[in-house]
Amino acid sequence: MSCTVTNDGPCLRTIRFSIDRAELDTKVEAGLRDLAPHVKLKGFRPGKVPLDVVRRTHGKQLIEEVRQRLMSDAFSACVKEHQLRVVGRPEMNLELIKEDDASGPMDFEFALEVIPDFELAEVEALQVKVELPTVDDGMVAAEIERLRRRAATLADAPEGAPIGEEDVLTVTIAYTVGDETLAPRAEKSVLVQHDLIDGVRIEGGGKTFVGGAIGDVFTLEAEELPAHFDPPQLAGKPATLVVTVDNHQVLVVPPVDEALLKRFEVDSESELAARVREQLDTQRQRVRDQQMDRSIEDQLLAGHEFELPERFVTQTIERKVHEYAHRLMEEQQMSGEDGHAQAESERERITELTRRGLKLSFVLSRLAREKELSANDEETQRQIAGLAQMQGQDPQATLEAAIQEG
Repeated sequence: MSCTVTNDGPCLRTIRFSIDRAELDTKVEAGLRDLAPHVKLKGFRPGKVPLDVVRRTHGKQLIEEVRQRLMSDAFSACVKEHQLRVVGRPEMNLELIKEDDASGPMDFEFALEVIPDFELAEVEALQVKVELPTVDDGMVAAEIERLRRRAATLADAPEGAPIGEEDVLTVTIAYTVGDETLAPRAEKSVLVQHDLIDGVRIEGGGKTFVGGAIGDVFTLEAEELPAHFDPPQLAGKPATLVVTVDNHQVLVVPPVDEALLKRFEVDSESELAARVREQLDTQRQRVRDQQMDRSIEDQLLAGHEFELPERFVTQTIERKVHEYAHRLMEEQQMSGEDGHAQAESERERITELTRRGLKLSFVLSRLAREKELSANDEETQRQIAGLAQMQGQDPQATLEAAIQEG
């Protein structure tokens, strides 16, 4: 086998190799002899089918199998010989295959991308400064208050009480879209604090209700109805909402009493405070580690300029957009159309994260080789979990993607 490598750019290579036709013929003949005893054809006793008949019935398929095996072995040998660090999927020159005259050597050509080569910058002098507030009594008290509010329940508001910023309303809504007014829809919810009216987010819409009372009528304008709106043909269109308040509920925040302490599996307020302080300290350490990692990553990226394998980058971005769409469909019960539309709207963000992540992985991989660094399984899993969190992905999915990408 002969093999040549052409350098077509910082990350682009073309490899071309030839395989002797005699090697193919020899392996095909050997394969036919091995196969013949196992071939069953009508009119022949088992294991007694003549070799010429086996060649006619199975020869074409066997030739293709042997050719594929020889090509794969030759490709791997060529990559190893020239120490090519391939990323992504190589592209075969199919025109060269079509031109094969079935007589001389078999020629194969692949366009592929490799991990970029670059000079490793000095990293020993990197400096990281992280400033975080220490956990004090005020932070502990604020966290306990947050926990109380998470445990809050809803209760009917006192008679005559004005609607507050954190209240929840039950309303009847009449939608008008263009010239069409839909039948009033009862028992719909308004989350005042979150500007959500029947699942429609209207910026500042929640404040419209503050100070009002049961029986009041409010008119709001929605810039566009959400994708899940029924009927679906009105989704995305502007609408006028006439909202009548039917019921008014308020959040009831529980005191730090025996019931709340039991819920958090502690026996006293002091024990609750101690546990909260411990959790805040753990969170502070995690944030500190994340900020240190981010600072180091930013400095490494700023200190290394090189071209990325663009075809591989594009393939990775497309895969991540596709995965994100399916995750939306599974986790948020979106339709396929809505999931892919939402993923497309996030393409710019996914592209930025992907390019950053790939460049960083190349720098860290080079750094690990140069400094002869290694990591154990626990460290690797922790790093993968961190990368997954940064990218909003599942750790196991990130691990599988990392393996696939090399």
